[in-house]
Amino acid sequence: MATPRVLILRAPGTNCDEETAFAFRRAGATTELVHINRLLENPGLPKDFQIFCIPGGFSYGDDIAAGRILANQIRLLIKFLTNTTFKFLIKLLLRNSCPIHS
Repeated sequence: MATPRVLILRAPGTNCDEETAFAFRRAGATTELVHINRLLENPGLPKDFQIFCIPGGFSYGDDIAAGRILANQIRLLIKFLTNTTFKFLIKLLLRNSCPIHS
């Protein structure tokens, strides 16, 4: 079985990315921490990974509606994604306000 590759999204204020990477590595995966800006610059990057993880934390600080900044950046990313399945799953996640587990 091939080793799964995990893209772990980083943004200002997220504070569980290292712990999440550690857990995935312990489970046998290889990980790469990718800042949201790098993903916006290269929207084709997720195609090289089998798992896309958005870790917990206080993105953009612990301010009212701070998480909305990251959500808007992810919505912008969706416009540039070429993988329709991945695009659908991210839209579903945002529309239904699903919890994100790391």
